[in-house]
Amino acid sequence: TFGIHENFPIMRDLYTGFGGAEAPSGLWFANTGVLTKPVTKENYREVSAVTQLFAHNTQQDCTRRVDHFQLERGTGVLGRMADALHGTKYITSGISIRDSTVTLAGTPGYSPQYRIVGTNAGSTQFNPDPTDASMQDKIFDLNNATTADSGFFAETWAAKSIDAINLNEQMSELLKSSSNLTAPFDCGDLCNKLKVIAQFIKSAGNPRKVHREMFYATTGGWDMHSMVETRLISRLSHVNEAISQFVTELKAQGKYDQVVIIETSDFARTLDPNGNVGVDHGWGGNYFMIGGDVKGGQIV
Repeated sequence: TFGIHENFPIMRDLYTGFGGAEAPSGLWFANTGVLTKPVTKENYREVSAVTQLFAHNTQQDCTRRVDHFQLERGTGVLGRMADALHGTKYITSGISIRDSTVTLAGTPGYSPQYRIVGTNAGSTQFNPDPTDASMQDKIFDLNNATTADSGFFAETWAAKSIDAINLNEQMSELLKSSSNLTAPFDCGDLCNKLKVIAQFIKSAGNPRKVHREMFYATTGGWDMHSMVETRLISRLSHVNEAISQFVTELKAQGKYDQVVIIETSDFARTLDPNGNVGVDHGWGGNYFMIGGDVKGGQIV
């Protein structure tokens, strides 16, 4: 038996195609994790596995990299996908909402570097109210001043500063131009992040002309060692509303069949409660995938 929490009905509806009204577009990956060799409850302390089974940081890091044996050091699973597409007819882009992440990191110097964008109107304009009308020109002149004895660190800092200011201006204008969305995105932190992603998806054609774009967003609060029942209702209700609005927006844009959303985590939780009416760290978890072109209605 595989059950879906009553406060997460959007996954039930996508899994069943809204009761047969449309093609199923949601599926589950059951008992999924990052083990590198067979292990049981009886021998896990003795088995020399690459991953630490119950540590949030190592399990999350392995999930972001999918490179347990470090064959592609310093890269993430989405970054390597961008690397594979780079040099083909596809123009790629990677954008993380608010967080720095190895997930989007590709081979240094090969495919385009991923960008980090905030949720405050997507991208807050740099120095919107300068004390001098020519302030930005002066900043550029200062950072472009190169002499024979300019140091490598200073040159790199100056180049990165100019690049960041130019990128900020581009992002700010781009997100303003794509701010007219159908869904309200009014349910909190994850909604804010998915709103920014929806704006980028809407603007992926002209003028950016991006063919394949990878996004990364997180939502926390799942380490429920106490009061799991009430806390899970709260968290799932939030995620349910955020995903519902995101799917609504993608359908309104006509982009739902061009987008795939994959949820991952570190591990599942114990089935038996602990002494604090909570649950502790478990083994393999259950992830989901949704998208208009996904062959839903499956547990794989």
